[in-house]
Amino acid sequence: MTYPIQELDELEVVINASRRMLETLEQRRDRLLQDLDHLTRPIPPHSTPTTRWLSPRVEFKGETRLKYSLIDLYTCALEFLWNERPDLRHDMASAMSSCGTTRKYVATTREDLFSGQSGAWAKKHSRVLAKGWYLDTNINLERMKRVLHAAVRASGLLWGQDIRVQWKSMKSSIE
Repeated sequence: MTYPIQELDELEVVINASRRMLETLEQRRDRLLQDLDHLTRPIPPHSTPTTRWLSPRVEFKGETRLKYSLIDLYTCALEFLWNERPDLRHDMASAMSSCGTTRKYVATTREDLFSGQSGAWAKKHSRVLAKGWYLDTNINLERMKRVLHAAVRASGLLWGQDIRVQWKSMKSSIE
């Protein structure tokens, strides 16, 4: 009767080998499932930059004022300078007038702004800048930029850091 004992031993060897094979296959299956989970995991949405329109503005030492005409932007920037540095108003006015051949751009009277022009004409083409100061408003954008830069230099402030003017609306990306 050795025959059934030998068969029992053979079955035991096959069962043990099958268990080891099953453990190996289960480990491989678990690894494949982990890899599959990693590969098929949803990708988190990237923060897509959105855009918005920035209105024309004057930024002065953290304060922002929105303006919609070029002359209003120019006037606002000069008002900031005139209020920030009242002791340097004459220096700023002198620096501004050096940008032109005969024009002053700012003066203490309207008549000084436009020599040889009538009072009505001077009133039409000027504004009050600050008490006792008048501003020439008969000026184009390129000259405004040049004159304003000269005034900022004379004030001792830094263009782009202390004061900045955005002359037209523009798109800006926000993240």
